[in-house]
Amino acid sequence: MPIIGANGLLVLVPMAFFLESRAAAGQFDATFYSLQVVELLAGATNLVLMGLNMRDGIRLSGKAAPTTQVTLTSSETIATMTDLDAHDGWVGETSKIDQDMLRRHLRELDAPIYYCVRPAGMVTATQKMLSAAGVAEQDIRVESFTGY
Repeated sequence: MPIIGANGLLVLVPMAFFLESRAAAGQFDATFYSLQVVELLAGATNLVLMGLNMRDGIRLSGKAAPTTQVTLTSSETIATMTDLDAHDGWVGETSKIDQDMLRRHLRELDAPIYYCVRPAGMVTATQKMLSAAGVAEQDIRVESFTGY
């Protein structure tokens, strides 16, 4: 738990304020996107640690049936940046998130559960793209927010 708290207070919260100020100023450069990747990795780390903590809590409480097994599945993050100059040095994906990009990284588009948390316009566009690709509505989790 201390790692989760420290990660939140020392990495995620300051990073959110910094990224929000850069976004408000329209500074979407390589630094912005690199720090956003760091923020995503820190958030993913917290989610894994919280999942492990919940698993251990269930085991210790004795409320779990002896045959209950909690399995954390692996996940992979694919970062992409668009509108880059050649000198930015980015070597990852440079396309927008669309069906073609997803097909390059996934064997089956309808196998995973998709999570999209961003401003409303991006969330809506992503939902439509995933639905058009044949992803079931119950496999798409969304949350939109304002502030950018």
